[in-house]
Amino acid sequence: VIGVAPEGFDGVFTNGEIVRVIGEQERVVAEWPSRTAPYVPPIETRHGFVGLSRGRKRLDLWLVGNGRHTRVDRDVAQSFAVSSGAKKIAYGLPRYESDGYHTRLIVATLPEGRRLNSVAIENYAQPIGFIGDRVLITVGDALARVSLWDPATGEVQPFDQYGSAGTTDATARRALLY
Repeated sequence: VIGVAPEGFDGVFTNGEIVRVIGEQERVVAEWPSRTAPYVPPIETRHGFVGLSRGRKRLDLWLVGNGRHTRVDRDVAQSFAVSSGAKKIAYGLPRYESDGYHTRLIVATLPEGRRLNSVAIENYAQPIGFIGDRVLITVGDALARVSLWDPATGEVQPFDQYGSAGTTDATARRALLY
């Protein structure tokens, strides 16, 4: 087993397959674009499974389901977030330049992938989860800090005293900062 399935999913990710386990029965419900799903396991949504796969240069973000494999974007950060109701996805496009990392954070629609909002961050940044309509992110590579991005205004509010975080339920508008 390479990854663990998300909460509420009765299956596993193994060797490029998402397998649903019901009692003693196993059934392949999706085939991933690669044998692994690096960093975070695919998330099951009403549109299919969303997750990362190795790309030509870095990581690609995929939506896999209903017999389709749709690449949402290429060369993305090591994490992503799906909103409550799976209507939106947040991800980052990091680029390394001579003065360090710069990341374009994006919120797009699911399943279409139409970009709704974006903001430029002067560092490596990646989404962790949605808190209502806002996106919880980490900024920085080795010594990351937590921030909250409001896609409607473009405002990024840093919480410098916290290095990591996790969302609870996106509809609860709460997160754990640590």
